[in-house]
Amino acid sequence: MSGSNETGSGPETIGSYPVKKIETINVFGRGVDVTSGTIAAAANHDTPINFFTMHGRHRGHFRPDDTSVAVLHTQQHTLDSDTRLEIAKRLVLGKVVNAHRYVKRKTVAVDDASPLATAPRRIQTADSAEELRGIEGETARQYFGLYEQTLRDGWSMDGRSRRPPGDHVNSLLSLTYTFLRNECEGALRQVNLDPYVGVFHQMRHGRPALALDLIEEFRRAFADPFVARLINRRVVSHDDFTEENQLTDDAFDRYLSKFESYMSEELSHERLNRVLTRRGVIRLQANLLRKRVTGEIDEYPPFEVDR
Repeated sequence: MSGSNETGSGPETIGSYPVKKIETINVFGRGVDVTSGTIAAAANHDTPINFFTMHGRHRGHFRPDDTSVAVLHTQQHTLDSDTRLEIAKRLVLGKVVNAHRYVKRKTVAVDDASPLATAPRRIQTADSAEELRGIEGETARQYFGLYEQTLRDGWSMDGRSRRPPGDHVNSLLSLTYTFLRNECEGALRQVNLDPYVGVFHQMRHGRPALALDLIEEFRRAFADPFVARLINRRVVSHDDFTEENQLTDDAFDRYLSKFESYMSEELSHERLNRVLTRRGVIRLQANLLRKRVTGEIDEYPPFEVDR
C-alpha cells in the first residue's frame, strides 16, 4: 500500500505484507485506486479483491480465474445436512439467548416455563430445520409481546408485521433489520462466503439466505435495542412518520446518523473477551462462520450480549 509523501518526491510506503500471506484484499470507500499491477499480482496469487462503501456495503469484486473462493463456495454448497442443522441451531440459540437477556435486563418478567425461557434446551434436541423454525417462531411471538413493554408510553405494536409495517414500531424494526442485513451481507463477502447459500433460511433467487441466517443473533442483540433507544430517548416521535408508516425525509436522515453512530460504538465480546465496535462484531462472527464452514473450528460460537 502506498501514498504520496510530504515532499512530493514519490510514493511513500506505509505498509508492506508478504503477498503469499494475503488471503483477501478488501477496499473501502470511494477514490481508492487499485493499480493494474496490484490486480495482476492478485490474479497471479489467487487473491480476490472486494470493493465496499465506507460503511461496508458491497459494491463489486475481482475474482481470479483460478480462485480459492470457488473452493470455499463449493464447501458451502456441499455441507451435509447434519452440519447445516448444527450451525442453524447455534445461530438460533444466539437469537433466543439475546432475546431473553434483553427483556430481563429491562426488568420485564419472563416465566421460567415460557417458550422463550425453555427454548435453549429445545433447540439442542431439534431434529430438523422445520422443528427449529417452529421453536424460533414460537419464541418470537412471545418476545415481541415482551418487547413492547420496554418502550415508553404511547408506543405499541400489534405483533410483528412486515409488508407493509402495521405501525411505527414495526416500521423502525423493519428498517433496522434491512440495514443490519446489509451489514451482514457485506461482512460475509469480506470473508468470501456466498451470502446466497444459507443453512437455516430457505434459498431462492435473489434472497441472501446466509445473510438472513447471520442476522438472527443480531436482531435481539443490536437491532431491537437500537429501535428502543430511538423511541425511549425521544429521537423519533409519531410526527416523524407518514400516513404509510414510513419515516419522513428529515427523520430518515436523523435515523441514518444515529444508526452509524450506534454501529461504531464499542462493546465487549463476552466469549472472546475482546472490545469491538458492533460492526466489528459482525465481521468477526462472519469470519467464525467461515471457519466453521471450512472445518477450521468444530462449533460455531454465536455472539451473546453480556448478562
